[in-house]
Amino acid sequence: SFNDEPGGHMGVGKAGYRHYDQYKYIPSDVGVSEMVSRSLDFAFADMAVSKAASVLAKESSSLGNSQRFESDAQKLKDRSLAVQRNLYDSQSGLMRPKSRNGHFDSNFVPNRWGGGYTEGSAWHHSFPSYAVKELALVHGGRDNLLRKLHEMLETPGSFQVGGYGQEIHEMTEMRAVAMGQYGHNNQPCHHVLYMFALLGEHASTAEYVRHVMNHAYGVDFYAGDEDNGEMGSWFVLSALGLYSVAP
Repeated sequence: SFNDEPGGHMGVGKAGYRHYDQYKYIPSDVGVSEMVSRSLDFAFADMAVSKAASVLAKESSSLGNSQRFESDAQKLKDRSLAVQRNLYDSQSGLMRPKSRNGHFDSNFVPNRWGGGYTEGSAWHHSFPSYAVKELALVHGGRDNLLRKLHEMLETPGSFQVGGYGQEIHEMTEMRAVAMGQYGHNNQPCHHVLYMFALLGEHASTAEYVRHVMNHAYGVDFYAGDEDNGEMGSWFVLSALGLYSVAP
């Protein structure tokens, strides 16, 4: 969690890590693509490893190791939460690319794909699930975050192709789902409908999840890519009434 990217190769999972560690987000002007998505992925990993380190701290028989694990856990948690605060734009209510000097990039369009985002737009990469309570605070409270989630589902499902230069199948599939900017066809959104329940609106989660199960699945189709079994597993877990937004 504290090691740099191997050889500085931009195509591996830790591309931009040095900048991430320095700024607590990957700036948009350091030559790293999809920097918002990468930053939030790093932050998710930070929080997961932080929880593991906390468990190791409690189970360690060595006081020195216990203190080291606990220190690492706190550093990772703090860095993870800082990313949410740093990338959140209060004007749009979404996560936006930001430069090294702390200024959000101009010409921001919420439904423009690519650029700072992987296979999606700001709508798809603005609701990280690893610290929902803290995310609500960033939004100024639970009610504000709930309103933004509802807005995602009520905003027309239009898009700009942005950095992709042409319409890719994920765009077509998102629009076909017909749930506003919610894209069940791709992984970044799969947890979003369950966030309503985490924020107290259990009925909204039940309504939206049942809608997706009834309309985005059939005996011979999924609403999008079955990458690593995630579309099928979402259906099975939802049918069972079980879902972990941050395993």
